[in-house]
Parts: sequence; C-alpha cells; structure tokens
Amino acid sequence: RRGVLTAGALATWPSSCRGGTREAVLEAVATSKSSEDIEALVLELAKADPSGGRGADAEGRWRLLWSARTSKFSPLLELPRPLRPTSEQSLLSTEIQNTLRDGVLGPAEIVLTAGARKASASVVEILPPFRLEIDVGESKTTVVDADSDATFRRTQARSLEEQQAPRNQYKQLYLETTGTPGDLRISKVVDGDPVIVGALFLHERI
Repeated sequence: RRGVLTAGALATWPSSCRGGTREAVLEAVATSKSSEDIEALVLELAKADPSGGRGADAEGRWRLLWSARTSKFSPLLELPRPLRPTSEQSLLSTEIQNTLRDGVLGPAEIVLTAGARKASASVVEILPPFRLEIDVGESKTTVVDADSDATFRRTQARSLEEQQAPRNQYKQLYLETTGTPGDLRISKVVDGDPVIVGALFLHERI
C-alpha cells in the first residue's frame, strides 16, 4: 500500500504547495505511516485540487506511491516491501497501461492494457479490449485477451452480478498540472466492478 518516492521528489513540489498537507502526505508515504493515516491526509489534500475538477486531463506516465483497498484490484499491491512490485501507469487519451515489475516478480513484468476515454472533466472510464501479458526478457505471453468487461471479469472469478456491473470509472480527485515529474494525482474507483469500487490511488508523474 505504500510506495517509494523518487529521488528529489521533495524538491519538485510546486511553491504553492510546499509545506502543509502535501508535505505531510509525501512524508507519511516515505516514512511508512499507517494506511489509515495516509488516507486521511490524501483525502484532505484532494480538497485543494489544482486542476479545478478537470483531472481527467492526466495523460502521461505515472508511478504508484500508495493505494488503499486494492486487494481485488491486484493482490500484489498488498504485499509488504520488498516483495511488493513497483506499479507504473501510462495514460493516453484512448488507452491505459499498467505495468508491475520488480519485487516478488523478479525478472518478469505483468502488463495490463485497456482502452480509456474521458467520461467527464474529472472521470476516466476504462474500456475493452483488455490484454494481460507476462513479459520475461524477450519472451511475451498473453494470459488474457478479453473483448468485454464481463469476459475479463470472468477470468478473475467474479460473480455473475459483478461481471454485469457497469464499466470501471476512475474519478480524478486531485491533479497537479505543471506537467513535470513530481506532479501528484489522486484517483478513486467510483463505479464499475463492485469489488474494486472505493479503491484509492496516489500517483506521481515520472
């Protein structure tokens, strides 16, 4: 649930955000405070969204610093360091790709690619097709190739009700808009697969 800050992250904070809640969030993550304490700080920071509610404009590459309620999203994110893999995300206007590497995965990488679109100024909706691959060096194996939410969820042993739930939607609660490494983004699953609704993520632009 807790991530590792990139080198020099503290120095990249926008001057308008130095100190206060932003500093407290990053310090809490860096010093492995309890998930409950971090979540309280993250939600407090989200109240001061620099994007003015336009967080869906979040294209770029991001590294996960911290997350909550992700056991059904990816059990690997629940592992303690040093077993927990690093999670990186590439978000484009029409595609999203999440990559897990290092930690318990060793030389392997797990790559999940899906479609994406802006459902509103602050919400990104995840679309089929879904492709889950395992990469080891030059070898790449496709584990799942699903053309619908229901099919993809079936591979995750979801119930019929969960398979038929709406598409997953991620509300961007907070987005720093300098477009440079070190920007923070807070997002939350607000609709879709019931077992992951409520999952909360803190990413840093890389």
